[in-house]
Amino acid sequence: MEENKIIQLNVNVAKSELQKPDGKPVFNLSPQKKKLCICGFSPTTLWDAFKLDPAEYEFWFINEMYQIMPSKEHFTKYCTRLFEIHNRETFPDLQDTFEHGKVHMDFLRNIQNVHNIPVYMQKEYPDVKNSVYFPAMELSKFFDTKYFTNTISWLIAYAIRICWDDEKNCLRDDAFEEIHLYGIE
Repeated sequence: MEENKIIQLNVNVAKSELQKPDGKPVFNLSPQKKKLCICGFSPTTLWDAFKLDPAEYEFWFINEMYQIMPSKEHFTKYCTRLFEIHNRETFPDLQDTFEHGKVHMDFLRNIQNVHNIPVYMQKEYPDVKNSVYFPAMELSKFFDTKYFTNTISWLIAYAIRICWDDEKNCLRDDAFEEIHLYGIE
């Protein structure tokens, strides 16, 4: 049984490396592992997350998390999905007119050269090759609320949503069994 899980994981990883006709990668957005670690920026517990085994966990990072990693290798070892769900048109960190925004946007535009992972944004942007639409409106409808106050609450909701089977009205077989939160105080 365990061997089948490993084979399935390898198939999913292979699928994530395919490309759409427009050259954008096709990512398998279903859970890839049974455990999830969502990381925020608070140093109180963030570094404890990296005691977890990346072979057992998906690691979801937010915003400019790559800037606080000890090295590029550390980022690529752990990060399986990056979320930058601020409004690109109004958020200074996502605008090229500010130096910090230019650095951040350059990273997002070139992430596929560093680490081929999905970058969740409010929409798919042609200049961010790995951008994936983040379904905020769908999450609000599914949970019957518009009251998500920060990126972490959106990620928790998204983690639950991608594990839900609408037809059976229950969690899917490949749902996360554990969700861990680090760097969120």
